[in-house]
Amino acid sequence: MSARPGRVGGFAIPLGLFLLVGVALWGWNAWRLVRGRATPAVVVSSSVATSSGRSGTTYRPAVSYRYVAADSERVGTAVLPGRGEGRGRAWAERIAARFAAGDSTVAYVDPSDPSDAYLVRQPSAGVLLLIAAPLAVIGLLLVDGPVGSVGDPMPPPDPAPAGPDSWVQALRDDPALAANAVARATGRWRPVALGVLGAHLVLVAWCAAGEPGLGDTLAAVWRSTLGDGFFVFDLAALVGAAWYLRRQRVAAARTAARVRGARVMLDRPEVRIGAAVNAALQPMLVRGDAAMRDATLTLERETREGPSGKVRHRDAHPPLDAGGGSGGEATSAATWVLPAHAIASSTRPDETPRTAWAFVARLRFTDGHEATLRFPVRVHPVR
Repeated sequence: MSARPGRVGGFAIPLGLFLLVGVALWGWNAWRLVRGRATPAVVVSSSVATSSGRSGTTYRPAVSYRYVAADSERVGTAVLPGRGEGRGRAWAERIAARFAAGDSTVAYVDPSDPSDAYLVRQPSAGVLLLIAAPLAVIGLLLVDGPVGSVGDPMPPPDPAPAGPDSWVQALRDDPALAANAVARATGRWRPVALGVLGAHLVLVAWCAAGEPGLGDTLAAVWRSTLGDGFFVFDLAALVGAAWYLRRQRVAAARTAARVRGARVMLDRPEVRIGAAVNAALQPMLVRGDAAMRDATLTLERETREGPSGKVRHRDAHPPLDAGGGSGGEATSAATWVLPAHAIASSTRPDETPRTAWAFVARLRFTDGHEATLRFPVRVHPVR
């Protein structure tokens, strides 16, 4: 497998902006919740307001109420700590139904600004969405690298000499190093994800603790977590990313426990379009309980376009005669002849499209584990 921990490429800026906005909004929301002081209030009116935009119609509870702060009577209209928050009609109606005209209630007032008040002491999980979703994506990119990353700015060097009439193409990623890198990336990501959820749950518990009675406390917890579809989505995104990271970490560790290294042996120093080249995979296995059942070797091409280097097309060139091997020794050689319409290697950033070639080996073991190894190779044009 291939690991690129720490690289999020062109996704760094948008993901970083999402995180910054989410953290700022959540922090402001939490600050208002912590600062609010319970103050008796009387509901003046309660209804549901609508607003229309390009994305459709949104609904929000519209409640006005009177309260006394700083020795003067004031009128408040904010219902939630996050001002202007709008969602579906049922959601807005449920909140507005809790406040009937003439009812006595509690408003939460900022002691430094008596005109700043709200009615529902409930963290907004919709704000958490801006943190959890990009954090889940970052977790995936830490392991797999950015989708369509440019990679090396130039094609790899030609195969190195490996004895009389023999040249070797090196493996791109050492299995042991890749496994360690994936483990480190997972270790860095997990506490951040747990911290995000933990901070929100602590805020939920703090808000619910101020509710009178067990029933109201449980209702407040429900509204701030499971009763809010956004929190469920946040939790699913982070759990899904954690599951994927663990799956990749286990796969990398299993590969490292079986494969010490590998190389592709070629019969010529250059791979050219239209010229036959013989290649053989030579894996170096760790002597363990699981033996290699079989292996396949193909030559694959990736075409990338645009400044981000996103992969637009990927195709495989099978050998003219398929070789096979087992037992951890060198596989029998196979012959490739790239057709005349094939495209030479071209990975310079100022060239569009860019084409990258690699020998791809897929190893299958007797215990069912499969490993994919990549050997980037420079393909030359016709002379």
